[in-house]
Amino acid sequence: MKKLILLLFLICSQLFGQNMSKEEFQKDRFNLGMSFLTKGENERAIKLFNHAQHIIPDNKLGQIAFKKCDSLKPIIRKKLKQDIIGNWKKIHKGSNWGIPDENGIIGEMITINENEILFFELYKNAKEWCLVKTEPIVFCKKAEEGSEIYDVTFTEITFKNKEVWQFYIEEKSGLLKTFLFGHESDDTLSQIICGGISEEYFKLE
Repeated sequence: MKKLILLLFLICSQLFGQNMSKEEFQKDRFNLGMSFLTKGENERAIKLFNHAQHIIPDNKLGQIAFKKCDSLKPIIRKKLKQDIIGNWKKIHKGSNWGIPDENGIIGEMITINENEILFFELYKNAKEWCLVKTEPIVFCKKAEEGSEIYDVTFTEITFKNKEVWQFYIEEKSGLLKTFLFGHESDDTLSQIICGGISEEYFKLE
């Protein structure tokens, strides 16, 4: 679904851009961002400000859009942490749910706190969950760099193996959803447009 929204966004952007000058298109993106900002929809606003700043980075409006992005980043990152803190059990889909896999795993869970994401697995006949890895919450700087990176949220998290993941709460279901956004290298971020891994978790009380 996220990729469908991304595709529609790109198509609409191209259509609008064909009928406007760069300055007009930048102003349109900026004004739309301001409309979302005044309604408190910061996550949508920052995407539009980011788009506006990359259209013409060096003009006055581009610089204002950059500052808007910079001021919104800590706000949306704090909100994300507040939303995802807790214990979450992975939802396994398919007819083999509850049957141990080839490694004997019958359940997976993550615990998220202010600074870390802890990954646990439950093995057949085990009495306790086993901690298998810990990932510090490090927001990906490269995800916000360059106009070629699409659908950036400014809350992408880089794991120690350089995988970059998006975490978000689905509004209707309340599920925690994670999506493999791309892979980071020393120089760049390689974004996954199609075929990325996605996972779902429900919150444990």
